[in-house]
Amino acid sequence: MKNQEFAGIAVEERLSSVNYVIRAMMETCEHLSGASLVPRDPGDGGYVVSPAYLGTERGGNGYRRYYPRFRWLDAVVGVDSSVYPLAESSDGFVFAICGAIVVERGGVVDVRRVGPIIFYASPRSIASLARALGIEIPNPARYVRDVGRARKLAISIFEAGLLLDAVKLGETVLLDGSLERMPSQAWDGIRQAAGVSKRSQLFKQHPDALAEVVRSPIPVVVHVGFRRGLSVYLGKFGRHGVPLRLDVPVEADCEAVFDGILANVHDGTGYPNVLREAHIASKILKSEVLGMMARLMAMGARIAPSVRLRDLLFGPFNRPPSEWVTPGAGV
Repeated sequence: MKNQEFAGIAVEERLSSVNYVIRAMMETCEHLSGASLVPRDPGDGGYVVSPAYLGTERGGNGYRRYYPRFRWLDAVVGVDSSVYPLAESSDGFVFAICGAIVVERGGVVDVRRVGPIIFYASPRSIASLARALGIEIPNPARYVRDVGRARKLAISIFEAGLLLDAVKLGETVLLDGSLERMPSQAWDGIRQAAGVSKRSQLFKQHPDALAEVVRSPIPVVVHVGFRRGLSVYLGKFGRHGVPLRLDVPVEADCEAVFDGILANVHDGTGYPNVLREAHIASKILKSEVLGMMARLMAMGARIAPSVRLRDLLFGPFNRPPSEWVTPGAGV
């Protein structure tokens, strides 16, 4: 065989060695000349509000924008959750799930913690759950082959339940993360709702809109499109606030939602206070994890002996890069 076509690139057989692969991978760095980079592990460095992939122009022609006003609402509600993988079986995964509903009314913050609970994701348990909730979860087996997919399913169902309670507690409901991942029934009947995301692929897909948001001297939101019955915006709620993705149901009063978020921002980050409190309250404690493992044994589950495989293989060298690399050290 003289040569092979791989991904559109002719690779001569005599060069198909690890050295060729290494050299080809290293040559990709030639494209870094002049590139602006934002470290994924910032270390002790300060926060940089302008992402590296901002558009080069302030434009944003064709985008619809709104400048939030300070408006007091009856109550603003924040919803968040966290998931911790407890164990794995031959046909699924066991998770600990905890959530929080935070209500801020008249400057008074009420934190309601829900859980933690134990959730078992297996084909049979998912099918049983779908019947109990009256929802359709096609092909449950595909959710238990990958822990990430099973985790997303657990979060979506749990947070949909939290939203059912949240809608009874306040005028505006904010969910940490995109509403796009939630079933549309989750926000049905919610007069004013928004999903608030700190990171999004849309930042790269709409660099000019992001540039306008970041460089604006005042709070602003810019409409960038529609997805699954949602109006999607990029915005910020403080002069030096972090850029956010905002998902709002198309039938909602988006201006009232954005005004409510602005009224709930209490610091320079421009992040809603109810979501900050919900994030903190939903964290699962180590003592709770130990208690749930004991609960699993009380349920009749057999807990097999296990070790941290990476610790066994690599010993003290199994540490995150931040523990091995000293920020600011000379090379």
